[in-house]
Amino acid sequence: MEQLRWKYAESFGAEDGTLRSHWEDQMSNWWIAFYQHREALGKELKSGNADFLSKFMEEHLQSKIVDIAWEFGYDTETKKYQLVLTPEDDLELKPLVDRLLERAPKLENWLFYSYRQPISYAECQKTILIKSGEPLLDLQFSGKQSVEHNLELSFYYPGITEDSSLYNLAVNQAFFTLEALLGEEILNKWIGIIEILELPNDDRQLLPLLDLKTYVDTQMVLIKNQLPDHPYYTFSENGDWTLFELEPKEAEDYPLQQDLYIARTMNTDLWTNAQKGHSFYSENYSRLGETFCYLKMDGNFMHEESFFELKTEIEKQLNETLLDHGFGSVIGSGTGYRYQYIDFALHNFKDAVPLIQRVTTELGTPKSTWLLFFDSSLQNEWIGMFKNTPPPFLG
Repeated sequence: MEQLRWKYAESFGAEDGTLRSHWEDQMSNWWIAFYQHREALGKELKSGNADFLSKFMEEHLQSKIVDIAWEFGYDTETKKYQLVLTPEDDLELKPLVDRLLERAPKLENWLFYSYRQPISYAECQKTILIKSGEPLLDLQFSGKQSVEHNLELSFYYPGITEDSSLYNLAVNQAFFTLEALLGEEILNKWIGIIEILELPNDDRQLLPLLDLKTYVDTQMVLIKNQLPDHPYYTFSENGDWTLFELEPKEAEDYPLQQDLYIARTMNTDLWTNAQKGHSFYSENYSRLGETFCYLKMDGNFMHEESFFELKTEIEKQLNETLLDHGFGSVIGSGTGYRYQYIDFALHNFKDAVPLIQRVTTELGTPKSTWLLFFDSSLQNEWIGMFKNTPPPFLG
């Protein structure tokens, strides 16, 4: 099920309507079951009957649609129940979860989320005790901005080492604290490396956990303020470009851009981070809502030289046309053992896609040509250049 597209299929051609209808029906059945049991779920939640909740979720959701994490809660201030459905680290399932939540019924006393929500420091302390079995350690922290346009955080505790008995507890509590105070969405998008270190003897400035959310919120603003204040297409032609030479391993087929042996880009941080395979979010590189994506053209049955010439002409025409319309621009390109690539920063994604489809098909791109995405949550999403474009190899 997770190989189906859930964000762009309806707008740009579903690859298997019958299979999709089956899973859409399963989603409807799940919400029908939830609606029928909503009062019992609320009652058992308040009584702390975790077994009832687990059995219900396993029977109606995890065994029939998708095995994702879930969490029930109750907000004493709003007096509303909460249900979080989250893919956690399986980010490619995010479009599926979003589609599932789009079908949720509108209920007066229920709220539904795709991320765990932030809570207060006092509630965080209670949560840590429940999740780790121990009171929250008196951790201190420091942070710095990284080349991935997120934050690296170091947590400190006296005398702790990787061999100490408290190390795993400190690791778990640091993660749980981040998730509780920041919320899952900010944790995923804006927190990179997390490390646990011994409390230093020097006079470096460390902060208490009570200041964690304020610190991260402030650093997020600073990172965003360093991003371009104009769309990429307004300065792409005058940017500095960098050439990369790579040595990929030969294979029968290649997901993502894994066959690249030569590439050029106008944003080395963005391109390098996308190639690392770490979590990637477009909003870490644009404060204007731009989408970073790429055209992938299959040259498996084409002459190598003529295929490169075709890519070069398509790249030239696409860049000119996107710039003329103010929809975006080319920000990179590359050649792989099998595929040719053109990277984009799209300021107006919705209108840019039909234009890209028109230009590429008029210039004779192979039928196996797709628009794919750098964002980790969109790794299984794609848009074909033709109505009958086959699905790409996703690995």
